[in-house]
Amino acid sequence: MKIVKNHKFVFCIAGLLLLFISGCASNPKINGNGDLCGFVIDEKNQAVENYVISARHNGGLWRSTVTNKQGMFIFPDSSLGNYSFKGEKSCFVNLKEQNYLFSDKSKVYCFQINSIDEALNNIEKMILCDEYEQAVSLLSEINVEKKTSANRVVSVYREFLKQKIAEKKKNESKENLVE
Repeated sequence: MKIVKNHKFVFCIAGLLLLFISGCASNPKINGNGDLCGFVIDEKNQAVENYVISARHNGGLWRSTVTNKQGMFIFPDSSLGNYSFKGEKSCFVNLKEQNYLFSDKSKVYCFQINSIDEALNNIEKMILCDEYEQAVSLLSEINVEKKTSANRVVSVYREFLKQKIAEKKKNESKENLVE
């Protein structure tokens, strides 16, 4: 018996099995509407519960739903066509708007997002490489509620990065004057 080392693969297979058992997956060959389904997982391939995922069809109005305990979301009775997805949850990186074609009703979407811990680890790496602008960009994508410790941590990073960017610009100006 082989041991599967790729947890994402196992998670997606388990999710597909769950969808077929629960009846979410529609028959792809039947014309008409179907259930648009998917999962939201974190960087450790763990389900993200209560993640607000929003979708809109062909540029129309946004509809939102929340993932369940298994990280699954469903937009029932959805028309085939182009969809845009976005999402958010406190202490996670926001899901930027992404476009998908819903043409196969048996397809399951899977979005992997980073927790605040993973985002801050990535920001630390960027700081060590003097990639301050990229760090600021990632920092701006983290969703935190006001008056929380997570918000205070993000604020400290924001101020630190402002100082580092100002120092970098000052040093670059000095170097240009010397040349």
